[in-house]
Amino acid sequence: MKRILFIGLLITIFSCQNETSNEIDKEIEVINDIFLQLPEYIQFYNFSLPIPPPPPPIYNEKGEFVGIDTVAQLEILDKIEKEFKARNIDTSKIVLAVFDTLVNNDHFELNESYAVDTIFNNYHSITKSIIENEKAPMKLVLNDIVETGKYELKSYSEFPSGREIFSKKYDFNFSGVITLSRVYFNNRNDKAVIFCDYWCGIDCWTGNALFLEKIDGKWKIVNSELLWIA
Repeated sequence: MKRILFIGLLITIFSCQNETSNEIDKEIEVINDIFLQLPEYIQFYNFSLPIPPPPPPIYNEKGEFVGIDTVAQLEILDKIEKEFKARNIDTSKIVLAVFDTLVNNDHFELNESYAVDTIFNNYHSITKSIIENEKAPMKLVLNDIVETGKYELKSYSEFPSGREIFSKKYDFNFSGVITLSRVYFNNRNDKAVIFCDYWCGIDCWTGNALFLEKIDGKWKIVNSELLWIA
């Protein structure tokens, strides 16, 4: 009897492992299909210069903000351009720092309103599942993302932490930091939702919900919603 129970336990463990593996494979397939569609919806910083700092503010005698110093900003941009050209950096490749975990919906602070909000249209069953059946964060292996085009992916852990990531001078064209969520599917596995945030500068950050549909065997982004901007 003990042997039968042990064998049953092993079968259960292997079954769970296979189920987890299949789920990971499904989500990686989605990410590979949509990765090169992301710039259209999220507007990656693709210029041939490093990400500039925010423009210098101007204050009046009372210490009140009255505008930005456009002259100083142009001088800063000119200096950045000259330094960048002097380093002779290859601009044909654009480097993205990628957070090496597919996060859960806590990262995007989702709540029950998303399950009924009209902007989500035919995705209510998925958004309800996101709220009620939250997936755990999952390790993302960057080498699994192969459809990257002109983008070269580097782990966020390779960069300085916090805001310092945007103050360091790199020997490559740096575009910012991207974080992806777990992928949530409907019961027919022909629609899905994924969340993505993009940190493009010291004072430049957006969070997005992306609505996907499987068309002719490939996942496509069919709509997006800006959740927040900073």
